[in-house]
Amino acid sequence: MQAEADFFELLALGGEYIGKLEAAIMADKRRQMHEVTSDRHPLNKKNNNNMSPLYVACLHGNYHAVALLLSFHADPKVLNCI
Repeated sequence: MQAEADFFELLALGGEYIGKLEAAIMADKRRQMHEVTSDRHPLNKKNNNNMSPLYVACLHGNYHAVALLLSFHADPKVLNCI
C-alpha cells in the first residue's frame, strides 16, 4: 500500500518528479495483469479517497503527469466518487 500512496503523492507533486513517476509506472508489474480499460489496472485504480490517478493529476494542475498517464493509456472515463 505504501507504493500506491507514493504513486499518488508523485502525481500531486508536479513536473519536477515526472521522471520518478514514469519510472514507477514502468516498474509496476501489475500493468500487464489487467486490460488498460479495467478499473483494476494500476493507471485507473482509485486511491483511498476514491480518486483515479488522472483525476489527482488534474486536481493538482500537474499537466506533465496528465500527459504521461494518457500516453500510457490511462482511461479518462473512469468515474470518481468524490
